[in-house]
Amino acid sequence: QQALKHEHEQLPSQLAPSAPSASAVEGPCLVCVHAEGVQLPSLSEEETVLRMPIDKGYIVGRTRQPPAIWTTLVPQERLRGMISREHFRVAFDPAMGERHLLCLSGNGMLLNGDFVRRECGPRRLRDGDMLGFVDVNGPGGKPCSRPFVAFALRLLGASHEEPAPWPSDGASAGWWPPQLEIEADDTAKIELPAGLVPLANLEVHGSHADMTLDA
Repeated sequence: QQALKHEHEQLPSQLAPSAPSASAVEGPCLVCVHAEGVQLPSLSEEETVLRMPIDKGYIVGRTRQPPAIWTTLVPQERLRGMISREHFRVAFDPAMGERHLLCLSGNGMLLNGDFVRRECGPRRLRDGDMLGFVDVNGPGGKPCSRPFVAFALRLLGASHEEPAPWPSDGASAGWWPPQLEIEADDTAKIELPAGLVPLANLEVHGSHADMTLDA
């Protein structure tokens, strides 16, 4: 079996359960499921869950939640500076009973792996959507393809599926950045297709590997 190495970290599509797990929290709320350099299972619900009003909009930003939340979830001051005072709004439409995302920051953000800018307008939200903050000063001066902190949206009355079992050490489910190259040995490189490709698990055997994945 060839050992696979890669330089990029990954944001799992089914992330390691935090305390509490995203599926166990009743909405409407945003549950932190990824925080760079932070051990989420050691944190309390008050430190990882942003509760939203049932019938109103909700703004997320550096000055809209208690400062202790952001210093806990984003310990690096430089990355905290990427979070605007009012970064995004989860708007509520009482007539339709729907929620929409409005990016309020010039730094933009991620919605299910897609980079959303302030000028993009409202995006309809669904239970389980992933909202993330990104480092806008990534390679080449472009925003990073993975967030440094991410939240899962939980809506009131939605049926939440339990996350898949967390892979063992050395394997990770996640979103692979576009054109990620994986070194299989000293001479060969495997290049995944452009775009974010969700992986549940991966095993490679022998000296050749077929990286074709069904959509």
